[in-house]
Amino acid sequence: MRLSPGTPAPLELSKQISKGRYSVVPANAQEKLPLLCAGREITQPCYLIERDDYPFWVLELITEGAGTFHCLGNNYAIGAGSCFFYGPRLPHRLCSDAANPLHKYFIAIRSGKPPKLWTQAGLLPGQHRQLRHTTAVRALFEQILEEGEQGGSETPAIVAALHHVLLLKIGASETTSMPHSDSARLYHAALDIIDREFTQIVTQQEIADRIGVTPEYLCRLFKRQQSISPYQLLLRRKLNHAERLLRNGPWNVQAAAGAVGFSDPLHFSRMFKRQLGYTPSALWETGEGRG
Repeated sequence: MRLSPGTPAPLELSKQISKGRYSVVPANAQEKLPLLCAGREITQPCYLIERDDYPFWVLELITEGAGTFHCLGNNYAIGAGSCFFYGPRLPHRLCSDAANPLHKYFIAIRSGKPPKLWTQAGLLPGQHRQLRHTTAVRALFEQILEEGEQGGSETPAIVAALHHVLLLKIGASETTSMPHSDSARLYHAALDIIDREFTQIVTQQEIADRIGVTPEYLCRLFKRQQSISPYQLLLRRKLNHAERLLRNGPWNVQAAAGAVGFSDPLHFSRMFKRQLGYTPSALWETGEGRG
């Protein structure tokens, strides 16, 4: 479906655009394609997008112009051939050079996790990849946009196939040399997620999903940097915080367990004793945590 001026869009579109074309392909369970929006934009010189969160995963290809992309503590200079994506719970900043505004294609997908095809193509959330040759990739973005504008009965199936080929092409594209610090950036991104969200995160899988890698690869990243596994670090953050709650405030064991993401107080107590050498109830019974 073509989005004409005034048509409600399923996602927030920037108003800082000199010229834009957009189309939407509804979710299609048969083709395993979630709601998808495609677009081509020429930005205004003042273009600046700065978000703490966004409900869609957005894949961008820069075709002309210059600017910067900031995500996961990294600041990238972007221009023709720059390819990257961002999404839920990933604060990001995208800015155009006032003297050389960005021209770009994008695809936006509503999904709980980073789209598997994107990570299989060698793209990682918040990480920049510089493609050497983009003619075929640009043509596939354009085909997806055009097909989405048709809105026929076969559109979801055709767009799903084009999307698959697009990511195969990106994965096969030659890139400029990338720094060897990518693994270090991913490691620090995982650390940052644990530090900020340890009370909500329950499993190592959740951390891996957030940075677009497998749990096994995540463990290898941690093994290179320190002896503790990501899950052990997550557990240590939870239990140390729970201990502070029990010592310094009017928290009982069940409340402290819930505050750090344990639904079962008995499991929480067992893990607490295994890690800290005494039970949380023993700490509570001393009266330290009663204020």
